[in-house]
Amino acid sequence: MNKTIEEVRDWLLKNRTDEHGDLNLNGLDFSDFDGDVSIYGMKVKRDLIQGYQEVEGNLRQNCQKVEGNLHQSFQEVGGHLYQSEQKVEEHLIQNVQELEGNLVNAFRVDNIKELADSMYPKHNKIMKLLIIKLKGIYFRITKKLEEN
Repeated sequence: MNKTIEEVRDWLLKNRTDEHGDLNLNGLDFSDFDGDVSIYGMKVKRDLIQGYQEVEGNLRQNCQKVEGNLHQSFQEVGGHLYQSEQKVEEHLIQNVQELEGNLVNAFRVDNIKELADSMYPKHNKIMKLLIIKLKGIYFRITKKLEEN
């Protein structure tokens, strides 16, 4: 019988807490498991530390809400590294990149459709909605700049 997520959490807190009172899940090896591993919806009072993942498929991280700092470093990516729609209250720092492909870090509203079609030809409906949203953002930014 499957345990509820609360039962799994309680077991982990009882059995996998180290001498510092931290939950330690280091070294879990799912390399013989043929399914995906999903850790969505985690809520953490202090720090969430992730490192040294080896993923044969894709690593997807999205919709993080971090009250402190978000540190990402020393990634080695065989495919594409996508970073988009970040909202940063202080500094966005990106440095020491080694890149063999293309760096696309800016767009103009007048060429976003061509860029989207070339990158995502199968997702035209989604891209049209994104373009509409981006044009709205661009319009608000332009209007704000004109006011100042």
